Amino acid sequence: MKAKAGEVRQQCLARVGKITALALVLAGLVWQGTRTPALVDPSAGDYEAYWMAARLLLTGGNPYDLDAVAALQGVPPLQNGSVKVAWNPPWALAVMLPFGLVEFPLSRMLWFLLMVAVLFASTSVFWLRDGGPLSRRWVAALLCILFPP
Repeated sequence: MKAKAGEVRQQCLARVGKITALALVLAGLVWQGTRTPALVDPSAGDYEAYWMAARLLLTGGNPYDLDAVAALQGVPPLQNGSVKVAWNPPWALAVMLPFGLVEFPLSRMLWFLLMVAVLFASTSVFWLRDGGPLSRRWVAALLCILFPP
């Protein structure tokens, strides 16, 4: 009976350790993300266009209206084509709607964390699909981290 109790306690400690490690990794990602200009600078990448489209759609605006998008971006409407517009079909904008509910920096951070989670989840799924042992799934995550784009 004592051996079983010790086993259960060891499994519980291992689970707590894994959850703590995951929480620390996520906290580290958030901390690093708030200090990475590419994640909070609206002019970096095309995320701004998707966020603005969601924001306009949530406020009853037209996400394809150049003047409305330019006003939200704070630039003149046709300033050398500098207005970023998300030219996706309307149904695709539904994915971005929840991210339009919050301000841009938080929205971009949440999007980044979602993409990291999707990346790790898909890596895990492929690892298991291709016959990798469940106990070694961490190898797939490590390989994912070691090969950034």
